[in-house]
Amino acid sequence: MSIFASETSPQLWQGWMQEEFSQALIHSGLSYTIIKPVGLFSGLHDLVTMAKWGLLLTPGDASSKTNPIHQRDLAHFCCQHLEDANAVLEVGGSEIHSRQEVANLVCRMTQCRFNFNVPLFLVKSGIKLMRLLDRNLYDKLSFFTHITTHDMVAPAYGQRKYETYLREEEDLA
Repeated sequence: MSIFASETSPQLWQGWMQEEFSQALIHSGLSYTIIKPVGLFSGLHDLVTMAKWGLLLTPGDASSKTNPIHQRDLAHFCCQHLEDANAVLEVGGSEIHSRQEVANLVCRMTQCRFNFNVPLFLVKSGIKLMRLLDRNLYDKLSFFTHITTHDMVAPAYGQRKYETYLREEEDLA
């Protein structure tokens, strides 16, 4: 299991470490199947947590697109491809949303009071300061900013919808 588009950003430690391992596996001579999901519905829990506090911040103009996948759909996809040999498979969910659409949906489901897009130059300035204080947090924020400001759309798979997921998750809604 790796991260979708990890090969595109060597400066981002979180994704690049996974890509380096994938490349080592590919060149090892062993049989491999590497699955690279865009992201999971459960990976968006932090947005729900922020929204429950009453404020949801999205880096940039929130126009980039994504198609996260439900964990069960990803598990089913993995089972279908267990015996694929020497394959790198990218996968996303059935729906493509802009980051703004995701933020609006989360706010609607949590009754968030404020939903703001933070100008990218402000986000990047804050992240640079964070590097001086906490390298781990800097790496996470850099990765988060990258994936939320770039299109992250993989071939669609599954049937589950993000809005349905939010409605069904008692601890989220």
